[in-house]
Amino acid sequence: MPKPKPKTVRAQTRIGKRVVSIYVSEESWRELRQLSLDTDTSAQALGIEALNLLFQRHQREPIAS
Repeated sequence: MPKPKPKTVRAQTRIGKRVVSIYVSEESWRELRQLSLDTDTSAQALGIEALNLLFQRHQREPIAS
């Protein structure tokens, strides 16, 4: 009989959310990291901003949070 999967503890800010991963070049990753440092904004916040801009570009509601 397989062992039950242990429950993971999620931060309150992540409850009800899903992970989205993308692969980018080393140069793109460094640019994102530098932008994050320059703007004192997390990569998470920049990703949400980018996703909402993508939604708007395609006439969708900017609902990412």
